[in-house]
Amino acid sequence: FWFRARSKREMTAKLEVQERFREVTNSVPGIIFQLRQKPDGSRRFSFVSRQFEEVTGLPAAPGLAAFDAAVSAVVEED
Repeated sequence: FWFRARSKREMTAKLEVQERFREVTNSVPGIIFQLRQKPDGSRRFSFVSRQFEEVTGLPAAPGLAAFDAAVSAVVEED
């Protein structure tokens, strides 16, 4: 019982932190992202804020946001 209660509290706390992070990142103007590079050199976003889709026109879902596609969406003046 103690372990289950502790685990449930930890999960609730983790979800609350994730929700606060989402609120903060969605309120910041511009894009917030986390980029991962694999040993083979390939790069993908593991996190992108909601504004990613508005700015790039690409899906904001992590795992769908490929780095190369995002880079090609940037206009030369930027």
